[in-house]
Amino acid sequence: MPRLFLLDDSGGRLALLAAGMASLQGAPGFSQVIPCSPAAPSDDPLPAAALAEVGLLLPPVVQNFSTLQRSPADLLVSIGREPFPGASAHWACSFPDDDAPPLARRAGARIARDLLARLLDALPR
Repeated sequence: MPRLFLLDDSGGRLALLAAGMASLQGAPGFSQVIPCSPAAPSDDPLPAAALAEVGLLLPPVVQNFSTLQRSPADLLVSIGREPFPGASAHWACSFPDDDAPPLARRAGARIARDLLARLLDALPR
């Protein structure tokens, strides 16, 4: 069964939100959902807090994309403002800026979480 790789360039924050929602909603057709980032994972607590609000207390761990082995059957979805080269699909989504007011950051993380949950539902199975 293929795996679903979720890749973003914001330290894995968007990928973490999407993978967390996949673990809550299920990801039929995939053996594993792996959030990843091309650089070091972010230590921002906001994605985990946004997931905790909907019942996920132990979010998945963001992996370094360059160290992961993929098979041709795996699906790579890039998340963010720009598509990642080689991705099978791209989901346009953004995370609140780090210098935004705290309330705006929390609201933006919730909006991103809910958008990613809808995009996951629309994945071909």
